[in-house]
Amino acid sequence: MDEELREELRAALLLLKKQTRFRMLADKAILEGSRADFQELESEAFDPANDGVHYTALAELTRVKMYFASGISIPPGYEIPVEEVLPDSGAKSERELTPDQVKAILHQPDASWQARARAAFLLSIVPGVESAEELAKATHATDNLMVLTACDGFFSARTGYRGGDPFKTGELIKWWDAHKADYKDPDWLTKAQ
Repeated sequence: MDEELREELRAALLLLKKQTRFRMLADKAILEGSRADFQELESEAFDPANDGVHYTALAELTRVKMYFASGISIPPGYEIPVEEVLPDSGAKSERELTPDQVKAILHQPDASWQARARAAFLLSIVPGVESAEELAKATHATDNLMVLTACDGFFSARTGYRGGDPFKTGELIKWWDAHKADYKDPDWLTKAQ
């Protein structure tokens, strides 16, 4: 085999390895909600060193975003297993949780994404600027994309924020910083109380 053909085969193999790696990062981001894998894929997509394969990374990034744009679904009737997630709380069901306990679940990395997403919902119906603030913080702090998109959606419904891309949490935080001083709970929330 001549050297030119060997070089072409090496280049093709390298390309295939990178493409496979990008797909694996996207798969983990989707199946596990891994924010770290999403961020690594995002970094790869915009890395000039990936010239020639960055389109594959961009396509995989788009696949992840489209998956989460379709929404997440917690099973109907799901309730946080409070005695498992917060065993020392004294609460037997999520109806007995205080807002501070709900916040604790939202930020508890060992809790399932379903429990944390449900906590985001419960927090979204607690009146006051503090609960909206907590949802904004959680979008930036969570390590799970399912929790991130839940927090983004509940924050948007609560505050009127329309950022478009839930993965750009810096934009949400910047918007919230500019608007929280004037924030008032929506009518649907104050009438429900």
